Amino acid sequence: MPSTNKTNPYELSQFIGSDIPSWLSDYNGDMLKINNAIQEAKTSADDAMSSAGSVSSDVTSLTSTVSDLSESLNTTNQNVTKNTGDIASINSSVSNINQNIDSLNGKVNANSESIGNLTSQVTTNTQSINTITPSFQNMGKWTTGSLSLIDPFTGYLNMYYNTYLNLAIINGQVIIPDTYVVTANAFNLLTAGLPVSVGYSYTGGSLYASYNESGSTKSSYTTGFDINANNIYINLNNKLKPGNSTTSGQSNRKLSFFTTIPLYNGLN
Repeated sequence: MPSTNKTNPYELSQFIGSDIPSWLSDYNGDMLKINNAIQEAKTSADDAMSSAGSVSSDVTSLTSTVSDLSESLNTTNQNVTKNTGDIASINSSVSNINQNIDSLNGKVNANSESIGNLTSQVTTNTQSINTITPSFQNMGKWTTGSLSLIDPFTGYLNMYYNTYLNLAIINGQVIIPDTYVVTANAFNLLTAGLPVSVGYSYTGGSLYASYNESGSTKSSYTTGFDINANNIYINLNNKLKPGNSTTSGQSNRKLSFFTTIPLYNGLN
């Protein structure tokens, strides 16, 4: 039969003298209660340990966060200190700038007086320039004249001259036909005189003589023409071989001019 009394709170059997235990039901029932209670206690303990571990992890994380915040606060304090120093330096620079502005204002006033003096000088110089401008304009007056070549020469020759500067420029290119027979490298070029008188014989004009020979183009510089009686007289100093292109072996013969010569007239 069941026990007369029970424990509190798990209701385990408590027999008195008159009780007749039923071991299978009483004992087994008590053991099951004890086992279940122990299991519940273990589960609660495991849950408590798990919670404690989670709390410990949170505490560790919080400690790290506090450390980071402390480091950030320290950095902020350092930046505040530095900014305070920078502000003081900026204030000093602003003060120096204000002093420099005052100094510049004084220089501007002085420069204004100098500008006034320069304006007066410019006016004087402008009057002087207006006086000498006609002379410079004459220096820029160049006249162009075409020179007529003797047959069978072709190409062109121009003469640019300025009688104020007492200078003339001759440039152009004369083509010597392959059929023309070069004799002694000396010949006249023009059918008529120069458009402006040189006034005396001029020797030493420069030109390039070019031609094809042995399958290649050759070019040679020479001081090889004279102006005599206002005609151009060529003396090529043996730059061209005597004969025509067949007998000399030189074809496509050309004379290229670009030279400056003095005039006789003098300044006008």
